[in-house]
Amino acid sequence: MKYPKHIEVIDDFLSNEEFTDLINIVNDDFAWYRGYTIDENSDNEFTPIKKYTPKEKSKQFRHIFIHHEHGENSPYVSVIYPILFKLKAKNVLKVKMNLTTNTNKAVIGGWHRDYDLDSNAKIAILYVNDNNGFTLLEDGTKIKSKANRLVKFNNKIMHTCVSQTDVADRLVLNMGYI
Repeated sequence: MKYPKHIEVIDDFLSNEEFTDLINIVNDDFAWYRGYTIDENSDNEFTPIKKYTPKEKSKQFRHIFIHHEHGENSPYVSVIYPILFKLKAKNVLKVKMNLTTNTNKAVIGGWHRDYDLDSNAKIAILYVNDNNGFTLLEDGTKIKSKANRLVKFNNKIMHTCVSQTDVADRLVLNMGYI
């Protein structure tokens, strides 16, 4: 598939060993914390694409590996280092794993930018499993959830997640960096 030049999509981003290491940490002992797909104070009705207007607040579970205010926040952070090295991240703002559960209908997460508009941050999303959920960008570009696919784009681009209906969980690794 051809994507617009303002985004980069890389299939098979990690080696088989690196990707297996990532998958293996998400097991029964992995700590998940409940949250929302967007900030609780955000305008949940905003949409640059009318067909994709959020109708409800979408819940998710998350695990924060690194946060710019709190540093490394996970006993599993070492599995993230090869990813950050490949991204050539000089300053890591946040790395978190998101888990969206199946709600039997496609739910729009909420349009947002991960950081302030004047930030020169880049966003990278690594899809951990195959499912029919996707990331939608403000220009209408859809990036399908495919295991070991990475998408990179500028923080200035508004985006949202759309949940899956075909599998129990949608797993993505979300990274903000400079």
